[in-house]
Amino acid sequence: MAATRAFAPAQLTYWSNNVQGLNSPEKRAHLHRRLWSAKASVVFLQETHLKGGDAPKLENRRFPLGFYANHPDTKKAGVAILFAHSVPFQTTQTLADPNGRYLFLRGTIADHEYTFACLYGPNRKQHTFIRQALAKLEKFRGGLLIVAGDLNMPLDPIRDTSRGQSAIPTHCLKATQRWG
Repeated sequence: MAATRAFAPAQLTYWSNNVQGLNSPEKRAHLHRRLWSAKASVVFLQETHLKGGDAPKLENRRFPLGFYANHPDTKKAGVAILFAHSVPFQTTQTLADPNGRYLFLRGTIADHEYTFACLYGPNRKQHTFIRQALAKLEKFRGGLLIVAGDLNMPLDPIRDTSRGQSAIPTHCLKATQRWG
């Protein structure tokens, strides 16, 4: 009989990155080396640029479980969530944007319920995307919520922009900050 290793949810380490495309084998290999050295257990990737069903998978022996939301027709957008072999994640529900802009996963790790969300905002009308995505996430979520991604918008324009201001309306920025 095989012994099962105890898993404490506090052991999770999160890693999020806009990878700016993962179509070349060299970039995928470099990504996996970085993930291994960072000792990441849950990985959120944005802008994977993997197209629909013919996309290469990012799983390997260190990260055997991966979930994707890719654009069906072109190599644009795309998000992924990967789990390290040490994370006993059991999926109960997924919600993937058909255009590859968000991916929501709900499941359990060692009898604790989690919701993982990876977002990749567009370059224009970010506040509209965020509002719609967060409304869907609010209905989907359960347990502990972990959100990561690239929103393509400054949450604090004074700190996050060189001009100290944003083209996104202030009330939209405040609404986004309140939700988190």
